[in-house]
Amino acid sequence: MTGLPNRRQFTEDVETLLREFPDALVTAVMLDVDHLKQYNDAYGHPAGDRCLQRIAASVGAANGPETATLYRLGGEEFAALITTGTITDAEAAAQMMVDVVAAAGIESADPRRPVTVSAGLAVVCQDDDLNAMMARADAALYNAKRTGRNRLVVDRSGLSETSDQCV
Repeated sequence: MTGLPNRRQFTEDVETLLREFPDALVTAVMLDVDHLKQYNDAYGHPAGDRCLQRIAASVGAANGPETATLYRLGGEEFAALITTGTITDAEAAAQMMVDVVAAAGIESADPRRPVTVSAGLAVVCQDDDLNAMMARADAALYNAKRTGRNRLVVDRSGLSETSDQCV
């Protein structure tokens, strides 16, 4: 529906990146559309589908394939793999994803605010178990939801305190 690769492709791509580029900094961003259930209740599921398509197009256009690959995991959940050089670069790319959705001006069920996304970012380290990394990114995502939505929360566990290197 969104034209994005799915969860299976996300998993395969993470595993390939870790195998082929063991020294690269790879970060995963989990994104969740804020209040999509209320959106679907107010406008119907076809409109909800169009909302997801607009989000996918907005985020994809803002980052481009050289910065991030966007995936649709299911429902209102997206993920992105960012392979830029530093954690600061990855945070900037992830924050741009959050910002571009809010700036798209997609009308929400609450006319006082547009559709937004919350995001959680985690570093994928070479020795990482994919499920553990996704759990860290999910925990950061739900922290973003708990602390007000329309924001990015970064999980820095696994990173050295003095560099962008995994410990």
